[in-house]
Amino acid sequence: MKILLITFFWILVVGCSKSDRQEGKDISLNPAEITSQCQEIGIVNGSAGSFLGGSISEKNLEVYALSDMKKNAAKVGATHVLHNGDGLRNGIWTSTQGNVSGKAYKCPQK
Repeated sequence: MKILLITFFWILVVGCSKSDRQEGKDISLNPAEITSQCQEIGIVNGSAGSFLGGSISEKNLEVYALSDMKKNAAKVGATHVLHNGDGLRNGIWTSTQGNVSGKAYKCPQK
């Protein structure tokens, strides 16, 4: 019974995390694709890390924060994001946290 519960929990966690990462996968971070035909929507942010810290590498923190920013851009209808280049910072009660931001744009489909 214990193994069944652990297996169910693992499937639930893996399934939910995969679907969260897939949302926003079509958002482009390529600045060359943002033209005068694109409409600026506004600033979007993304973050990764936890209050208690953890064993996530700095590279993965940045990747997860960018993924979160793209997911937030998708929620407001953006197709592209011009990333501001910000990234990791040290917090007071945490080891490291990834925070990114950028301008979201809606560009015509090709």
